[in-house]
Amino acid sequence: MVVTGDVGGYPPDDDEAGRVAYDAYRGEAGSRSTVTGDPLPEWEDLPELTRAAWRASAAAVRRRYGAIY
Repeated sequence: MVVTGDVGGYPPDDDEAGRVAYDAYRGEAGSRSTVTGDPLPEWEDLPELTRAAWRASAAAVRRRYGAIY
């Protein structure tokens, strides 16, 4: 069953929170990998596995500290 508003199996707020977290990291890092120095892609260009990891990270923070928005 597909729930309206789902994004790849994640609630829309997890998708948005993952994107916000990634964009903050990317901005702080000057759009470059802090490990290799390679350019970091835009959210839309990330592999799905990488986006899923950012979503999971954002969801873990939300579970630990509660929703603040």
